[in-house]
Amino acid sequence: MNPRAATTASLRPRPFNQRRAARAAVLLAVNAGLLILVALAAELALRVILPRQNSPAPPLIAYPRFANNINGFNDQGFTPANTDGRWRILCLGGSTSMWQSYPQYLAAAIAALPSAQQSGKRVLVVSAGEIAHTSRDSYLKYRYWYDGYEFDAVVFYQAINDLRVNNCPRAIYKPGYTHLAYYHEIEAPLRLSQRPILGRSFLLVFLAKRLAILANKLDDRFYQRRVPQHQPRQEWLKFGGHYLGLAEYQENVRGIARLARERHQPLLLQTFCSWIPPEYSEEAFKAKVLPYTFTGSSKPVELWGVPNIVQRGLSMYNDTLRQIASEEQTLFLDQAAAFPTGAEYFIDVCHFTPRGAELLTRRAARALEQGGVFDRGSQPSSE
Repeated sequence: MNPRAATTASLRPRPFNQRRAARAAVLLAVNAGLLILVALAAELALRVILPRQNSPAPPLIAYPRFANNINGFNDQGFTPANTDGRWRILCLGGSTSMWQSYPQYLAAAIAALPSAQQSGKRVLVVSAGEIAHTSRDSYLKYRYWYDGYEFDAVVFYQAINDLRVNNCPRAIYKPGYTHLAYYHEIEAPLRLSQRPILGRSFLLVFLAKRLAILANKLDDRFYQRRVPQHQPRQEWLKFGGHYLGLAEYQENVRGIARLARERHQPLLLQTFCSWIPPEYSEEAFKAKVLPYTFTGSSKPVELWGVPNIVQRGLSMYNDTLRQIASEEQTLFLDQAAAFPTGAEYFIDVCHFTPRGAELLTRRAARALEQGGVFDRGSQPSSE
């Protein structure tokens, strides 16, 4: 054979193999179909399983609602509509809104009010408070967890946990508190759940949440750029005085006020009470020689930041709350202005003894009464 002819033949394009292309197209279509079927099955499974876990909508996959003995969802009678005519009060806050049986104290204080004793109604106080949660949580809970629920009033009491998010360099801080791993896991799936079409998919929001959790684990393993939710990084405490989160605290509270107005639910804003004795030091706290009523739940100020930064920050946040209450025309109670101090009332910088919790809730109940919340009827009993 002529070598030149062989070379020329090898350079010619081969005939198009239609059979092979057809098989590849069929295989691709089959795989795509199987993938779609698997995705549809997963979507349907999530729509069946998640509502049983109190997550009946994509936003609640991003920020899941949990049933426990403080937020009401374990109570079969706690339905969106107030069918049994109880006074229903929602408390938004952190651990101080569930501390020392706070909901029960508030229910008892309301039941004792002269203006409320005309109705014959019982009182149900639901607290969404949770350890380490911030105003961002309160806004998300009120917006998503309690959407469509009827309340006679909403009581907001929160500030100190929002100070913890300030403990980082400016370059680390991110909007939505997403420089904390906890909020980073929420933000992307929550944004996705707001999309008009994609946000309706349980599966896509679920996968976005899993990916955010994975990203946090990788960051914790290799970079450590996130701020822990419960314990600030010691080397970053000095940055807390920048108060980078103050504007977002204001935005969160205004968001709650806006929702309350749209839902025709009176909102009571309260300044935050705290007490740091002049002789305070972390060593004295650990030695239990400070004038607190120490319990196993007492926490040092350093859990939230440098003591003088925390004290100054709470004053600033309380001033912000006063301004919001005035501008949004909500009910308002300046708890911090006249609340007593001492071991009789505090177990640490912000958590109360039973007597402290009783006083706090009694004052809140009177503020609700003065705001006309209980002017509609005639003897609730607490439960």
